[in-house]
Amino acid sequence: MIVTLCGSVKYESDFHTAALELGRRGIVVFSLAAFPSLGNDVSTRGQPLEDSGYDKVMLDLGYFYKIAKSDAVLVMGSGYVGLSTSREILWAQMLGKTVVHQLTQDWDAIVARLQSGKTDGHLIHRAMLVLKGELNE
Repeated sequence: MIVTLCGSVKYESDFHTAALELGRRGIVVFSLAAFPSLGNDVSTRGQPLEDSGYDKVMLDLGYFYKIAKSDAVLVMGSGYVGLSTSREILWAQMLGKTVVHQLTQDWDAIVARLQSGKTDGHLIHRAMLVLKGELNE
């Protein structure tokens, strides 16, 4: 199974933990290319990536490719879903991928949910509201 981790970089430690815990269970993990703790979360022009046109678009396109090659998407964090994550969630849904919210540190339960093929519907609804501008995260 291949899983792409999605979510805000403010949950960076969750990304690292998930990659390790899923990897221990034989799951291939795609994750972020840039992390604040590594200092590589700035554009070639020294701006934060979210404020940088070209770099942000290129990284997003690469991420959409990772999602396309995955069996499922795991959304990290405790509930915040911003604009980028909303696009990733809806892209995964359009491709028929399973979309699951982390919400726990019980990694065996998370793996079971990922393998079940059942998407967490609240994530799709929340992502739609964010993209429509009806939910301001």
